[in-house]
Amino acid sequence: MFLKDVGAPITVIRIHQEDVSAGLTGELLFEYEVPLNCQMEKLQPKFTALAFLDSGEFVGFHFNSSVADCSLFNMKLSEVVETLDADGLKNKALRAVAEQREQQIRQAQIKLAKDIKMDILLKGTGTSEHERELYKLLAVAGISLEDL
Repeated sequence: MFLKDVGAPITVIRIHQEDVSAGLTGELLFEYEVPLNCQMEKLQPKFTALAFLDSGEFVGFHFNSSVADCSLFNMKLSEVVETLDADGLKNKALRAVAEQREQQIRQAQIKLAKDIKMDILLKGTGTSEHERELYKLLAVAGISLEDL
């Protein structure tokens, strides 16, 4: 997983399947990383849109169950935005951590790239040694096995 400074703090919105009558929460239905430099537009009591001014894109959230769920969503997102806007020092600290981790990842990738034994990798014999070198190459490229 990479941590990258995208120019604005982000929050992650996760929507899970829910059975209200049984009180159960099921599988993840939707996950979206929202940069907090967006503008929230309350279009209807059960419908909120987020406008990303940099890209001109919108994401809409329609709440079938109740107006209260939509209001709670709006309130929580507003709280996160206000908290980060109000604390410029914390915002700078988050950016500094992101930059530091990004630098550490780049350094680790360079170190790992220098350690790849290209002759073993190019032979492609299918041995465990070959597999290890292939994993190194994938890691340097930022590709996980789940991505393949």
